[in-house]
Order: sequence, then C-alpha cells, then structure tokens
Amino acid sequence: MLSIKIGGSLLGNRKLTNFLKIIVQEKRKCVLIPGGGVFADTVRQQQQELKFDNLTAHNLSVLSMLKVGYILKDRITKNYCQIVKITNQLSHSEKCNIYIWNPEQEICSVKNIYTNWSTTSDTIALKVSRQINSEVLIIIKSCEIPSEQKNNQSLKLNERKAIELSKINILDKAFPHAFMECLFPVYVISINQLKLFKELLRNFQ
Repeated sequence: MLSIKIGGSLLGNRKLTNFLKIIVQEKRKCVLIPGGGVFADTVRQQQQELKFDNLTAHNLSVLSMLKVGYILKDRITKNYCQIVKITNQLSHSEKCNIYIWNPEQEICSVKNIYTNWSTTSDTIALKVSRQINSEVLIIIKSCEIPSEQKNNQSLKLNERKAIELSKINILDKAFPHAFMECLFPVYVISINQLKLFKELLRNFQ
C-alpha cells in the first residue's frame, strides 16, 4: 500500500489533475491523505477573530481535511474510489485501488501533543502511513523543494532534510521528531515534478 499526501492548497492548481490521472493509470493500491487547504486557512483566521482554543482549531482543521478529501473524490469520478473512515476498512479488493482517508478519527475530546499548530496534515499523514504499514509516503507540495539534484533519491527524506524543510515551513514543526520513528521511505515532491512522481509510483508495487 502506498500513501500519498496531497496538500489542500493544490486544489486550485491545474497540474493536480495530471497527478490524479497518473495515480489512476498506474493502478497502484494507494491511500490519498488530504491536507486542509483553504478550509484550514479559514480556521487559522477565525481562531484569531473568535478566540477559540487550539483543541477546537485542531478539530476544525481535521474536518477541513475531510472537505478536501471529498473534493478529491469528485475529481476521480470516472474511477472507483472509496473514502475510508478507519484504517482497518482498507481491503485488498480488486475493485478498488484508490482510497481517500477520512480523518474523523483524529478528532480529539481533550488536548494532546497533536492538538496545536505545530502538528498539521504532514505529521498526521506520517502517523496514518505508519498505522497502515505503508511501503512509502509521498508528500506532494505546491512549492519547489530545495534539492541539489533533480532525481528521486534527492527527494528522499533523511533526518537532516526533514529538519531543513521544517525550518523553512515546507513541513510542519512536529514532523522531524515524528520522522525519526519512521521505518519506510518518505519523499517530498513538488507539483511541478510530474515525471519524477510517475517514476516513484513505478518503483513501488
């Protein structure tokens, strides 16, 4: 099973359509983990105005991810795609290759280490990928990813790169610590790197 985290800010990017087409065409079993996009941005803005706490902001941001998930599902209307609420709903049915993760299980009733703005959908995607024993996590971003070379290996994270990307706000603040416990490869790729994305999918069954 492959995990693909799609930043919610990519919904307005025309190149996302090509990425979704590649995901369908390659027929890999995968879970799409949505970001919160403009919906999460609204939560941030309204928290400043309405003065609700970080626990409430976290839960509203989780619902933002769900909204993006439904929009992604709408973009894949001609192909069988299933929204799953809990990870044990993932099956090996030949009828379904693409799952979209429903993040409602991340809604919390009390504060914990995840219920703040240091943890966003990036770290949540890492957590979910670990739960489903994913072979790989591919994080697609709207921005360019600093790299000395333009190949897949240069996009593979190590601890140093995770810290660097967190410092420049490409990954969230909690990500480097969570990444230290990661046993599968993680790649961070730009929406402008369609060819490299296709190669990555073909490297994993």
